[in-house]
Amino acid sequence: MPILFLCLLCLIAVPSRASDLASLANQPYWQVLGHYEAAVPGARPGSSAIHDTGFFLAADGQYNAEHELQATLAAMQAPVGDAPDQHAKCRFPARRQWLASQLPALSPALAPIACPAYDGWRKAKSGASLLLANGYLSNPASFYGHIFLKFDDADNSNDLLHQSINFGAINMQGDSPLVYIVKGVAGGYDAEFQEVDFYRQKHTYGDDELRDLWEFKLKLSQDKLEQLLAHTWEIKNKKYTYYFFKKNCAFRLLELLDVTGSHYAEQANRPWLIPLATPVNIHQANPDAFSAVLFHPSRQTQFEFALNQLTGKALAAFYDIVAAAPAHAGWGALDSLPLAEQQALLDTLIEYGQYKKLGKTSNTPDWQHFYRQVLLKRLALPASETSVQGSIEKTYQYPDRPPSLIGLSVPLKRTAEQQITIRPAYYDLLDADVTHPLFSQLKMGEMVLQGKQQQWQLAQLNVIDVVAVDNSTPIQPHQMLGSWQIKGGWGKLAASQADSDRHAFISGGYGLAWRQQKQLMFRALPLAALQTDFQRVNPYFGMEGQLVLKATPRLSASLTWQYLHGTREQNTLQRREIDTRLVLSKQLDVRISKDIGNRTLSLAGNYYW
Repeated sequence: MPILFLCLLCLIAVPSRASDLASLANQPYWQVLGHYEAAVPGARPGSSAIHDTGFFLAADGQYNAEHELQATLAAMQAPVGDAPDQHAKCRFPARRQWLASQLPALSPALAPIACPAYDGWRKAKSGASLLLANGYLSNPASFYGHIFLKFDDADNSNDLLHQSINFGAINMQGDSPLVYIVKGVAGGYDAEFQEVDFYRQKHTYGDDELRDLWEFKLKLSQDKLEQLLAHTWEIKNKKYTYYFFKKNCAFRLLELLDVTGSHYAEQANRPWLIPLATPVNIHQANPDAFSAVLFHPSRQTQFEFALNQLTGKALAAFYDIVAAAPAHAGWGALDSLPLAEQQALLDTLIEYGQYKKLGKTSNTPDWQHFYRQVLLKRLALPASETSVQGSIEKTYQYPDRPPSLIGLSVPLKRTAEQQITIRPAYYDLLDADVTHPLFSQLKMGEMVLQGKQQQWQLAQLNVIDVVAVDNSTPIQPHQMLGSWQIKGGWGKLAASQADSDRHAFISGGYGLAWRQQKQLMFRALPLAALQTDFQRVNPYFGMEGQLVLKATPRLSASLTWQYLHGTREQNTLQRREIDTRLVLSKQLDVRISKDIGNRTLSLAGNYYW
């Protein structure tokens, strides 16, 4: 009898004509709610991006939007029963809201019901923000930064206790960085939106990985906030397929925001999407999208800020104490300072301890004892009027340029060939800006075409090209930092190789670097490389040295020297090159390159898009 009642209800409650139902199912908003995607841009939407049976009410709902709509209408009008949280109205509040607005004749049947779980989760959520974490070269998953959603809680003034919604790949345990990159690019991971306490996110990014967080407050009306909350509830813990370059955290968040009518994901029509570029993309599409931008400094930023406030004797005392720690801390220099400088010095030592995790059980007992001494001495003094974190004021700077590049290089010798460079992502040592790790490089998918007039050929394909310098804050004036690089693709290992020696290769090394503030960096490292034509492998060993100068925000230069010796071919490869970059505008720069070994000079113009 209940089954018969439900069948009769379906016949009378859905739109009277099949064409009406099909028209409703093809509405863009229903496609957004079901995450139905077109197999080809511009084609009729096909299957849903979500492949979790818990998200669908029709047996074939993942592949048929009309059947899912029909099943949703029927389930919405079914009796509530003793478990309201399992009812369709409570599981899919965003669907209910939209259907009620589209089918006024069914308003009584689509009226909301009490949903204990959703109502409790929804309660007190008063706003939403996007949180952006800076890029992190120690983890391939965060090469391009990370972005997630946070909901404000009107009942709790401490935002660390607010809830965040994070989209990311799951079940990656045990996979190496190389395996992660391959599987991430090929869609080898499931991913889902998971609810995470914001204090955990702040600890992971700000304390463990030392990455600053930027919070972009979304300007949403109450109705749009309700739509966002309702749909977030629907997709929590539902499985998607993760793709590193496009269907990543940035795209899925834009897609989620589209339930507010923003059309951000629809406009993200390039084959790759970079989390770090997401705020600027939103800002360009809607300059009024954000009501405010807040800064959450990492432990490293807090320590650097505190250290920069020390001057004279207090700064000298800091270096003396740290140099002597942990066994023989020179506390005498502290006692001779005025009270305000003692407070500032001890606050800086506390920040240093947090930055270096000196109080953690993973450290030696001597370091733990030293850190306890710092805390006890600070507790013996009066409290300061302001905290280090509360004193940091920083204004968000949108990236200096778009993330992709196409350039033409013209040699200043008529007999030489021209080059066209296409770089989908992301930055090199000369065009990295304030949003990127200092003195770093991250290039992926870079192609170089070489030729004249109508005769062009692929000269180089750099699948990945990463240079990283440890961004730790130097504690001593001439402290050396770690530096590493890895490069892989097809082409020449060095410009001095013959054109016939273009083959698949991979190279890398680890060494030391020194930097002076944010203007000058020198690094040197041993290199190892393998090049193969898939019949035999040629190993190479050598060295690389590099000097990078950031003279002004518009002018930068580098000097590179590289030496490689082939152990099988007994040949020597060298690269001696000077590169200079001058910024003309947000989307244009010019570069002059001098290949010292080949005695060639070239002029390049680059367009960023």
